[in-house]
Amino acid sequence: MHAGAQQLRERQSGAPLCGGFSKTWRPGGCDHYLQEYELQGFQDEIRKIERELKGRFHALTEEIIRTHSIKVVGEECKPGQDTVPRRLSAELGCEYAEIDMNSEDREKHGIPKNYEKLGDDQQRRCNALREEFMVERTYSESTVETAKLIVCGALHMEALAQRFREREPQVIVRNVLNEKWWDPPWEKMMRGEI
Repeated sequence: MHAGAQQLRERQSGAPLCGGFSKTWRPGGCDHYLQEYELQGFQDEIRKIERELKGRFHALTEEIIRTHSIKVVGEECKPGQDTVPRRLSAELGCEYAEIDMNSEDREKHGIPKNYEKLGDDQQRRCNALREEFMVERTYSESTVETAKLIVCGALHMEALAQRFREREPQVIVRNVLNEKWWDPPWEKMMRGEI
């Protein structure tokens, strides 16, 4: 695993961390590709790159949990998905919560399947409903004062950070997509490096 993640700004006790491949942890934004614990690539070269990226994501997530005394990790993921943050929570003794809506909750809130393919207004409406749900779910699992790491996709990072700031002003965001080491295999393929 790789250490050496950049130091985070100091925060007051209890500030939520949001994650993902985005710029702030408390909320922290990420690419969902990194969250999945198991390797997904089929070619040896892609698996090698994937192993490196996931190792760095693991090290960064572990450093954030340890450095900021995180007590609760909330994650936008599929129900029961085996992810790096879920495993780290268990290893490091943190509480863990899936904070996204499951399919039943989405249906109850009028969010259609594959809403991402609908128009911009519909996407914004659905994302806003999901983000409010994620915040409410986070606070149903912890108090405002509890140090939290929220791992979410980069798409939700800024909106979640704003929603958390409405309850507690000290929110740190970290965008994993901006890390120097983030160079996914599909971009390498487009450059003809694989």
